[in-house]
Amino acid sequence: MVNESSRADAQPGSTPSSSKTNAVSAGDFRVTGTSLSAMLDQAQVVFTAFEATLKKFLESTSARDLSTEQALIIYRMPDAPIPTGEIRVRHIYTGSSEFYNIKKLKADGYLIQPPSTGDRRHSLIQLTENGRELRTAMQQFFDAQEKTVGWGVASEDFEAIGRTLRRGINFMTWIRDRKPSGV
Repeated sequence: MVNESSRADAQPGSTPSSSKTNAVSAGDFRVTGTSLSAMLDQAQVVFTAFEATLKKFLESTSARDLSTEQALIIYRMPDAPIPTGEIRVRHIYTGSSEFYNIKKLKADGYLIQPPSTGDRRHSLIQLTENGRELRTAMQQFFDAQEKTVGWGVASEDFEAIGRTLRRGINFMTWIRDRKPSGV
């Protein structure tokens, strides 16, 4: 559940007065609770803040016309050509407008589609030099942001967050894959 709170309560690292709930502050929003719903809300708040930060970075570069989704496709792409279908398998992009984004990235000069030498039915995609340069710039930006976290997030905290997120992903995958009750 996302509730509005005052700016004074929304400082990074602030905690609620009640010890019975967990809280994460982001801007003018506070997410509280210990339920699955609260965990998903917290993840959404973090991702929304990340997208806003990435968009601000993109606007400071020549890639200002890219969406955050398109930038993340570039960021997650390997150097070697991959079949187009691998975008979903490798979790590079799992949204519904996959082919639109590939077409846009090709038109903007970030991706190319070399022919497959082994099987002409497969379509390959690969980063161009511009795509690799943008990916490197994004990595440098992320590295710089990580170094400037000044409100008390230690590397151990990032490791714990990563472990928790992996458990959450495993749990949600289990829920998705299990048989409905009564079947």
